[in-house]
Amino acid sequence: MGVSIEIGNLGTVVMIEPEVRKGLDRRVFKQVGKVYEWAHLSDWRQNNERARWYGYAPSELPESMRAI
Repeated sequence: MGVSIEIGNLGTVVMIEPEVRKGLDRRVFKQVGKVYEWAHLSDWRQNNERARWYGYAPSELPESMRAI
């Protein structure tokens, strides 16, 4: 299963991390300028645009988000 995309109720486009291990909460990423921020998928699904976002310093997505 690959990366999927969702659109928030205010139009924010997020990319959902594929499931790496059963039971672990996945992350969603949104692009902010040239960098990315991430939130927990459970928080995004519950609170949508009001999810708590965390900074992500690298300008590239983590390995789990890249196509094989």
